[in-house]
Amino acid sequence: MTIPTLTPIFNAIDCPDGADPNAGLIIDQAGNLYGTTQAGGMGGCSDDFQAPGCGTVFEVTTAGVEKALYSFCAQPNCTDGAVPLGGLIADEKGNLFGTTVVGGEDTQGVIFKVSPHEKETVLYYFQGHNVGDGASPQAGLIADAAGNFYSTTQWGGDFNCNCGTVFKFTPSSGSETVLHDFVGNSDGYFPGSGLVMDEKGNLYGTTVYGGGSPNCSDQGCGMVFKVTPNGTETVLYAFQGAPDGARPIAGLILYKGNLYGTTSQGGAANAGTVFELSRQGAETVLLSFNGDEGGSGPYGGVIADKHGTLYGTTYTGGAANLGTVFKLAPDGKETVLHSFAGGGTGGTDGALPGSGLIMDQNGDLYGTTVRGGTGSGANCPNNGGCGTVFEITNK
Repeated sequence: MTIPTLTPIFNAIDCPDGADPNAGLIIDQAGNLYGTTQAGGMGGCSDDFQAPGCGTVFEVTTAGVEKALYSFCAQPNCTDGAVPLGGLIADEKGNLFGTTVVGGEDTQGVIFKVSPHEKETVLYYFQGHNVGDGASPQAGLIADAAGNFYSTTQWGGDFNCNCGTVFKFTPSSGSETVLHDFVGNSDGYFPGSGLVMDEKGNLYGTTVYGGGSPNCSDQGCGMVFKVTPNGTETVLYAFQGAPDGARPIAGLILYKGNLYGTTSQGGAANAGTVFELSRQGAETVLLSFNGDEGGSGPYGGVIADKHGTLYGTTYTGGAANLGTVFKLAPDGKETVLHSFAGGGTGGTDGALPGSGLIMDQNGDLYGTTVRGGTGSGANCPNNGGCGTVFEITNK
């Protein structure tokens, strides 16, 4: 068997290319990769957000050449948006769409478009708690067949809770509709991840808190929820902590009728889990991370291949406690495909992968790390690198 090989195909160097990529990637038909960085770029940044740089939208070609397609905070007072934490989606014309967690006319985040000509357009300005439309979208978008966008905001919504929303955005009219306001422990609060849609238009996602389990203080251990097209929310599962997982930061996938995801905490070693959940709410823990070389604290979700094997990352754990890329077979056997070694004097492959993976048609995997690599810009702490885009050949 060929041992999987990791290759850093781009090292973020802080400015002008961006720094700290914390979201997943998308890939076009030619094999070019697109993503966001939460810092760096040429736009500059005010003290209210991050410095230096408020993030970028970038492209990495098949030859490993990176280009910042847009640097946020290029407009006065960052009305164009700042700090994109979520990933991107693309339309058939090559336009890229995403969200920023802050910036905009009311500093509550935006929905944006970047054209193939590298022009950015703000499609929607979030106004926040006082208006009730949501604030600070940390996740990327998904689109339905009609071209409508869906996602979550971490804040805003219900006036009494300010606990986040599930929203729909119609690009043709520029209108936003809040499908659900989270209200606390009963239905969850602070959704930090995006959504997945089933064949009937139902939306599924996670909240970091909620559920009321005493195993996770009075904030609860987090939930998996369903929102119907008409906005009816149902709690499918409330995590309990040690036995089944806690604090799901990442979103979900739908595979053969069931939902799959990760929790960043909980499980047998309180190092997180990979779980399966039926759409009726029956949960199975597929893997409890051991907190050691097997990985710890998955912040990203999982993807599945045609055989039902799952792939993902852990933020910490591994040989150097800087994160891993793992593979989980249908029989429950975990294989660590790569343990990250860091940056600067520690290694050049990257450190702390904060998002999930994508897979190309050859079965090769691509992802990002927040730290590590060879970057040495002003925003690279202790010469530890500003992050990488990596490829794992998975033959």
